[in-house]
Amino acid sequence: VQEIQAQLLGDMPFPAASKIIGADSLIIGRGDNWVGRAVLSGVQSPTDIYAFFQAEYPKAGWTTVSAIKSKTGILVFTKGDRTSTIEINDGSLGGPKTLITITASPKNANVVAPSKK
Repeated sequence: VQEIQAQLLGDMPFPAASKIIGADSLIIGRGDNWVGRAVLSGVQSPTDIYAFFQAEYPKAGWTTVSAIKSKTGILVFTKGDRTSTIEINDGSLGGPKTLITITASPKNANVVAPSKK
């Protein structure tokens, strides 16, 4: 499972024993150029997972843009022409201990706001 996740998510480290929840994820492409949303179940506490991403992403060459720790932890990283946003939430009763949502996209995507009519 870890090897397949590494092939899908490329250079993005993820906490030990975390698993992709396929039904909630939308991964387009693979390796270091994937875009979309990967939802993972984590076995560690939200605080431990937040600390993991804060420590491990910079080691993998990612630059921290923003880090907010509250009921929902949000971390934003950039690397080259890519942006990664990580959202960390408490899991549900009977479900994973922590829910991790990683969104990856090109940093300078041409986003056009819808016109008002």
